[in-house]
Amino acid sequence: MKRLFPSDFAAAAQTLAAAFLHYELFAEYGQAIPDLRESLEQDFLHYLKALPETAEIYADSDAVHGVSVWLPPAVSPMLPQLSFMHTYALEEQYRSRMQAFSLFCQAVRFHHMPWPHWYLNLLAVHPDAQGLGIGKQLLSEKLRDLDRRQQPCYLETQRERNTHLYQSMGFRVVEQCFAPGGTLPFWGMLRTPGLVV
Repeated sequence: MKRLFPSDFAAAAQTLAAAFLHYELFAEYGQAIPDLRESLEQDFLHYLKALPETAEIYADSDAVHGVSVWLPPAVSPMLPQLSFMHTYALEEQYRSRMQAFSLFCQAVRFHHMPWPHWYLNLLAVHPDAQGLGIGKQLLSEKLRDLDRRQQPCYLETQRERNTHLYQSMGFRVVEQCFAPGGTLPFWGMLRTPGLVV
């Protein structure tokens, strides 16, 4: 696993855009955006650059087939999410819907995790590299670190099949519902230390 720094962000943004292009969240909220992949790539690059230095961004290798973004307890939770919306590439309606979704995620997260915790903000694997265990690799090393420090963590997903991977790594579902608008599924999951299998 490799820690990423600003010189790596362009490659990471490409992987994130490719991985999330057909993800339910962006298919739902970005369907009217022309050249969505290019817009996502620009937005992910902007997002990565806006993260505070205490955020931990990892790739599986120099090839950057997979990316994870972890936010520590001390990070203001709204800044990274909202910075993700402020790019010229995205239309106002899309930004507005994504901002509402971001606020919804934060409300659910702090309802279930009002105490200090790590937040898995993003986990993505390039479509050409999926099924090779890269996502599990990116999760495992960080979770072992959190176990050593006895720190909990939280994530959300909009894809049911992802919940099975996360459950195998010790996460449990604490919220299952639909996001604002009523059609986008949502799972909030938390993990307490010592549950890697």
